[in-house]
Amino acid sequence: MSLRKTCLISFFFFFFFLIPSLIQLTNADPRVEIVYKECRKDHAQNMSQYLESYSKVVNDIQEQMQRNKFGFAAAGESPNRLYVLSQCLDDLSNEECATCFTDIRTVFPGCFPSTGGRVYLDGCFIRGENYSFYREALSPLDYKICSDVQDDSKSFNNLARSLISELIKRVPKNNNYADGHENSLNESVCAMANCLRTLDENSCSSCLKNAAKSALACLPSTEGRVLNAGCFLRYADYGFVNNPKIHAVQDAVFSFAVYVIVAIVVCLMAIAVGIFVGRIVYERLNRQQQSNLSALDIDSSLFKRSLNFNYSTLEKATEYFSEANKLGQGGYGEVFKGTLADGREIAVKRLFIRGENHTQDVYNEMDVISRAEHKNLVRLLGCSITSRASLLVYEFLVNKSLDCTLFGKLSKLK
Repeated sequence: MSLRKTCLISFFFFFFFLIPSLIQLTNADPRVEIVYKECRKDHAQNMSQYLESYSKVVNDIQEQMQRNKFGFAAAGESPNRLYVLSQCLDDLSNEECATCFTDIRTVFPGCFPSTGGRVYLDGCFIRGENYSFYREALSPLDYKICSDVQDDSKSFNNLARSLISELIKRVPKNNNYADGHENSLNESVCAMANCLRTLDENSCSSCLKNAAKSALACLPSTEGRVLNAGCFLRYADYGFVNNPKIHAVQDAVFSFAVYVIVAIVVCLMAIAVGIFVGRIVYERLNRQQQSNLSALDIDSSLFKRSLNFNYSTLEKATEYFSEANKLGQGGYGEVFKGTLADGREIAVKRLFIRGENHTQDVYNEMDVISRAEHKNLVRLLGCSITSRASLLVYEFLVNKSLDCTLFGKLSKLK
């Protein structure tokens, strides 16, 4: 077999078989489902200064989270000084943690104009206050969640108690994190415990003992979570911990992939087929793109009439999606009132969609709205589609029920 044919076979094997395998292996699970959100009842004295401080500290924390999966910062002057801390659970990779923080930083501003609050996603945590709270282990606002499903068997109860007791001893001496599982013939229990990195060993131990007492009070529920100021504890009858071995496998696969890529590039350069292969790949991707657009059946005139809004513009217009500006919520998303810099009042709909069909779902909704003609249906002004969120911008109707208009009429049209 000639060198040319050998190199071409190697290239196509890599492109059609190895690349899909790499994509499948590296699908991260940042666990961004909202578990709990709690906001303070008292309000900030100067909300504009508070928002400026929040924008500054989350940018500082973003860099820390990417490196360490933990970060804290403060900005502003008293009494409008804002302290913020965020941390990922240690079973997340750095990449997964960065994704989780990107989501949670957009959820927390929903507490404004409150002076602070807490938000727990499945994989990360954020807290903000107008005072330094970094070393707090417990607070009156600590919370627990028990599932409705119960297992009354004695073996499950014993497994849960044994595992939780073991974990709270390991965590303070193991960089503030531990997870594990216990099995019997018919029962299985998985558990995880994590302290804030700002706590010393004694404070971590004290927080976890309290958390263990609260978690065990959930039994015989098959799942329980305790969300204390300084620590997190969870148990369940199924595995929920991200497997750190997967990250090691991914690194090894990528290292191997680098060598393969280099070898293929050299081979292709030697036989001068780079242009030929690139043209094949381009045509394949172009056909696939055209097919996808046809399947979506999106009216091209929609894009001509629509305007693209910057995500930051809509954040400022809605005061970072403040609860005070929230107009309503339905099965497809939540609606906020906003005011643009030129004084125009708008309504911004933040969609509850995520995953592989993310963009398609947004385009489908835009297509429906653009085709619909109804006296009670508001006019679509534009959109903002980013990795953070998908936002649709509508005209604001004065003295009318905007949430009913967006969610009631739209569902009938669909």
